[in-house]
Amino acid sequence: MKKSIVIFLVFLSVSGFAQTRNNFSAFVGVNYTSVSSINSANPDGIFGLNAGLAYKIYLDDLGWFIKPGLAFSQEGYLLQRLDYLNVPLALGFDFTDDFNVHVGFQYGFLIGGLNDPDEIFYRSNMAFLVGLEFYPTSYLEVGIRFANGVKNLIKQPDAIVIDDARTYAIQFYFTVNLNRLKKQG
Repeated sequence: MKKSIVIFLVFLSVSGFAQTRNNFSAFVGVNYTSVSSINSANPDGIFGLNAGLAYKIYLDDLGWFIKPGLAFSQEGYLLQRLDYLNVPLALGFDFTDDFNVHVGFQYGFLIGGLNDPDEIFYRSNMAFLVGLEFYPTSYLEVGIRFANGVKNLIKQPDAIVIDDARTYAIQFYFTVNLNRLKKQG
């Protein structure tokens, strides 16, 4: 995990010189998350916080970009909260100056939660992402993203009723483009 963070930070610093359109941003929002299970009724979801940093790197003048990030996310279901440190990597396209569409993957590392999650759940998680972001101002973005887990989370099925579970999350967030905010200040 430490190696991934170091590689991510080096990537951000090197890519910052590539184009002046690239931007560094901070975001905060809410999740609605749960798990989908094949052997039991899907449990009720929970609301949680998501917050983090991202760096949008434009690949050309047409609007293609990649957007790595680092985020804290409260996920889970019913009475089980799982706190993740997520590393999303999205590929997207700015269709106009007002919105983009993106897809990608995210690696999640379980850092805590309620009810001894280390005993029941694997520490790592992978999810597929798809989302939209709108730009109401030059420095503010509003986004919605769906993340669907591709890996079973349950390490000890005997400890709980669910044998095989994959996370899903609907995330709504506000992003502040720190580069543009600095230019306006």
